[in-house]
Amino acid sequence: MDPCTRSAVLRQEADQVLARIGLFECLAGCRRVVLTGSYYLDVMIYPDIDLYISKISIEQLFAIGTQLAKRKAVRAIVFEKSSDPVTLIPGLVREKSLIGR
Repeated sequence: MDPCTRSAVLRQEADQVLARIGLFECLAGCRRVVLTGSYYLDVMIYPDIDLYISKISIEQLFAIGTQLAKRKAVRAIVFEKSSDPVTLIPGLVREKSLIGR
């Protein structure tokens, strides 16, 4: 499969995942949600979706995580505080979800 076709297929799968888990519904309370990375640029070669959301409280983060965890397609939500000041701005955390197909 050539790179352009692969990107188109991955982008279509990403759109299906976003719709299936209702990510934007879960993030409706955030002031700003911006899709970034290869999804935004439409040059996907790896199946991932990058996004930024406006700064939220830890309580809001867990409320979003709770909503996502209730979705049938979501198999796991993992929360880790980072102690790596080089790659993450102090105070920010990483949340990762594993999506079932």
